[in-house]
Amino acid sequence: MTKRFVHRARTPILFACEGDSEVAYVRFLQDILPKEPPLHLRSVNLRGGNPESMLYQADKLARGKHSDIKRKNYVLLIDADCLEEHFQSAHEIETFAREVERKHFQLVLMRPNFEGFLLRHFQNQERIFPAKAQAIRELMRFWPQYKKPPTARELHQRFTLAEVQRAALHDAEVRSLLSRIGLL
Repeated sequence: MTKRFVHRARTPILFACEGDSEVAYVRFLQDILPKEPPLHLRSVNLRGGNPESMLYQADKLARGKHSDIKRKNYVLLIDADCLEEHFQSAHEIETFAREVERKHFQLVLMRPNFEGFLLRHFQNQERIFPAKAQAIRELMRFWPQYKKPPTARELHQRFTLAEVQRAALHDAEVRSLLSRIGLL
């Protein structure tokens, strides 16, 4: 009698990412995901732009090329400074966040930007939310070899699951995302 291998399909989650750095981070997360639940993190590079155009492009991809993914499994991953530069008020940002939700995406902001988010992976830095202008300089104090955009391999060599979890301690959006994909 031979054993039959039962293949369990992995649930896809679409990550619409602002740029190369965010795509690399999603690929890094895929590498450290536990086997259960079986997930496949699909990342799409939106190549920057303003938040509204990125959401339009993400929605178009979700309804087209990635229409096999359930609506509840969409994530829009962008830098917070992108919103602050584009919108004039907190009300406009809230309106945008509601539109993201209406299109069934979970909005996850890298605060203040990707480098500031990476900084919080380091010990005793999890509460640090540097100004946008200081984020890369602060990050390079802990990671002198950092070059933008990092690759998934570089992120994997630099960070562990524990450090990813540390980064989410004081960031509700990231904590919610990591919980959703089984890393918390």
